[in-house]
Amino acid sequence: GSEGGSRRLDRGLVLVQVTLSLVLVSGAGLFTRSLSNLRHVDVGYQRDNILMFSLAPGLAGYPKSRAAALYREILPKLAALPGVESATVSIVRPIDSQYYLVDRVNSIDRRDLADRDHIKVAWNAVAPGYFATLGIPMLLGRDFDPVRDKCAFMCLVINQSMARKAFGNDNPIGHLLSDAEVIGVVKDTHYNGIQDQPRPVLYRPLFQAEDGFNPANWINGGVSFEIRSRSGAGLVSAVRQAVASVGRAMPIYRIQTLQEETDESLLRDRLLAAISNGFGGLALLLACLG
Repeated sequence: GSEGGSRRLDRGLVLVQVTLSLVLVSGAGLFTRSLSNLRHVDVGYQRDNILMFSLAPGLAGYPKSRAAALYREILPKLAALPGVESATVSIVRPIDSQYYLVDRVNSIDRRDLADRDHIKVAWNAVAPGYFATLGIPMLLGRDFDPVRDKCAFMCLVINQSMARKAFGNDNPIGHLLSDAEVIGVVKDTHYNGIQDQPRPVLYRPLFQAEDGFNPANWINGGVSFEIRSRSGAGLVSAVRQAVASVGRAMPIYRIQTLQEETDESLLRDRLLAAISNGFGGLALLLACLG
């Protein structure tokens, strides 16, 4: 009677425990598999052997008008360091969930677009050599060049998504976007994090002025230098010395490799996977103990 009912209730509770624990374990497995997939996503750039650091000359008292000249002076010093293959600078880091820039394209080949057809874009301003340093393939056209870019219009490099959005299957080289001439097309990258899907992106030249607007002077602090090297041994110390040799002390911060920053963008996913695995294992253990 009551004893048999109690046993049936116990068996039922154990069955519920086992079922719930299997659900939790399955969920943990899905989180782990998702994390593994994200780690192997093609982000569009090469993660290895890239050291990055941010610089803020404004915090050292330099006026905005001096920023571009400072960056131009620092770049060759970095490129000349032992083991360094190339160095470049950009406003936005290759992968950065903390800071990014957005804009709108309101005309194509000087044809104004209706407000509803404006193209929302992310953008960055980069020095020559940015794409080669990060291993971002140039698909059409060319990179920025201080000598060749003395054109009547501001020059642009765009990504694949932007090319498709604005020009479909047509070759965009030589066409105008908001009165800026497209000189190159590069492979899509994950601009704002690994989970972030590729979006239309404009790359503007960091050192080319447009009607007095120079991105390098506009952002007086927070630019990111990217350095590709054969060996990271002693590179951070050498970088600090190279920057210090340019002038009075400028704050250097966020020094880390591109691989480290890419891994950091997965922190939330790693925590979810770890928590799910922990709860799944605990539930299974309790079910086994009855």
